[in-house]
Amino acid sequence: MTRIGGPISLTDPVRFSDDPPRVCDVVIIGGGIAGVMTGLYLTRAGLRVFLCEKGRIAAEQSSRNWGWVRQQGRDPAELPIMIRSLRLWERLDQGLGAHVGLVRGGVTYLAEDEATMARYQDWLAIARDHGLDTRLVDRAELDAVLPNASGWIGGLTTPSDARAEPWTAVPAIAAMAHAEGLGIAENCAARTVEVANGAVTGVHHGTRADPGRPGVIGGQGMVRAVWRECRNAPAAACGAGDSGRDGPTAADFEGAADSNSPFAAKDGNYTLAPKSNMMLVPTPCAI
Repeated sequence: MTRIGGPISLTDPVRFSDDPPRVCDVVIIGGGIAGVMTGLYLTRAGLRVFLCEKGRIAAEQSSRNWGWVRQQGRDPAELPIMIRSLRLWERLDQGLGAHVGLVRGGVTYLAEDEATMARYQDWLAIARDHGLDTRLVDRAELDAVLPNASGWIGGLTTPSDARAEPWTAVPAIAAMAHAEGLGIAENCAARTVEVANGAVTGVHHGTRADPGRPGVIGGQGMVRAVWRECRNAPAAACGAGDSGRDGPTAADFEGAADSNSPFAAKDGNYTLAPKSNMMLVPTPCAI
């Protein structure tokens, strides 16, 4: 199958170059999947929204992730959100088709030992409570669909889980949101955020073409900035790993992961993420 799209980088032409407004209701800083989706739905809610992206839409992690729209393995508090999210992705796919690349091919977690299989068995109760089609997979079933050189003894699978194609989905959704009224400017970095009495009152922005003449988006106390405020956030640690695309290979499953090397088949290709965890404190210096 021929894949639509490809890696996104700063060498790509600018697609969105709206002039920042003087006043709006919401400023979104960052044009990844979270920023673009937020802009789409806030625009549909009738707000005046502008999105500032310092580079290109989805040029960073939002075009390099696995693309999974996954219910399996979630905390029970997350599951209702993910079930609804999957429905929303299906609606987007109906409108944008191949650009979203949504495939309900399932997600499978592979087990190397009985202790892991026991944890998967425990999660089945959560899946049943939420009406999911999750089930256990034994070794014979695994051996029938993939080379089992690692000796996986079984797994947990949710056939209704899906994946989208990050390379094309996020830019396509951004284009749809733009057509519906979302203002977007690439090459437009947010420099500083003005805060008064606990409320965002303005966002200073600039472009690479003219960095010496920053502008300000204001809102007389009404403007809000959707961003990750690191200065005042409590220190938190999270795991980080490496991911990248590999070449074509044959497989009869859409997505799978064990404890060492998660991967997902995408149109005959794998996304690989060797396990190489580190601790990352989400501060401006670390990011």
